[in-house]
Amino acid sequence: MIIHLQVFCYALNFNAEHYNLNMSTKKRFAIKIEYDGTNFMGWQAQPNQRTVQSEIETALEKISGKLTRIVGSGRTDSGVHAIAQVAHFDTEIDLSPNKMRLALNSLIDRDIVVIKCVEVKDDFHAQHDTKSKTYEYRILNRCSESALRQLRAWHIRSNLNIKLMREASSYLVGKNDFTSFCRKKSLTPCNVRTLVSLNIEENFDEIILRITADGFLRHMVRNIVGTLVEVGRGERCPDNLPVLIESRDRRLAGPTAPSHGLFLVDVDYGKDIFE
Repeated sequence: MIIHLQVFCYALNFNAEHYNLNMSTKKRFAIKIEYDGTNFMGWQAQPNQRTVQSEIETALEKISGKLTRIVGSGRTDSGVHAIAQVAHFDTEIDLSPNKMRLALNSLIDRDIVVIKCVEVKDDFHAQHDTKSKTYEYRILNRCSESALRQLRAWHIRSNLNIKLMREASSYLVGKNDFTSFCRKKSLTPCNVRTLVSLNIEENFDEIILRITADGFLRHMVRNIVGTLVEVGRGERCPDNLPVLIESRDRRLAGPTAPSHGLFLVDVDYGKDIFE
């Protein structure tokens, strides 16, 4: 415990007397996390793999001296980024939320940053309390590649017809069975989800698809994007989407868009737990 205390105090550049390491009172913290998914094998901890969850848990173990599990709002795949992932964990270390944030950021690599940390009620659950999530997918739509965005957007040279893509996307909004857009080997017993909104916007040379739903299946966003890109290229008619949804056949949908264009941008709990 003394060794962990020394490491912790050194990382925060404070003296030990500033800390009351009361190990008798359990606290639950919620953290908002930003990360670059390029060098991670996704969110979920896996043996002998670098993941976001395992990196944060390793830092927490250095702080508390024991294994501390964290629960995320959901998984993100290898290469997927996050602007506002949310997770919770329990600890008996008596630290303020801000000092916990500073401690974590001092012990994790720079491709993960804990943006906010708050103490929450002990019945808060980062995954089960989620009302909806929002993802953004970014497409770089121009002839030349980008030195700065090659790991932040899917580069497509051919001009995409956004009007047709928007027309096709309208069929996806609402409560639907999204079997045609989930990973073939998905173990989810029910593939019905409510897609709240799907907006497609142009921002200079980028096309940004912003999708909000009450839940997402594995690869659902990326498969939707791959299908809408086919529409934008003129390879699929917009009115094919109802037929595709009804078919519940992944083989009939478009390709899975690359993971590096995808960002988790918001997790909604019905209120701002970080205010």
